[in-house]
Amino acid sequence: MERKNINSGFRQLRVWQDAIDLYVLACTHLSKFPFELKKTAGNAIDASHSISRNIAEGY
Repeated sequence: MERKNINSGFRQLRVWQDAIDLYVLACTHLSKFPFELKKTAGNAIDASHSISRNIAEGY
């Protein structure tokens, strides 16, 4: 039996698309941080990813 997420309309929301763009931007720029700031960069990447996950969960 194949499981499909029927309730994936949040992907059409402009705010969700902007959150994904922010996540991609954060990943590309923060991954270049020096080793001393990797934990800070990782926390910022996780925070930007949580925005899109929260929108999806609230939808």
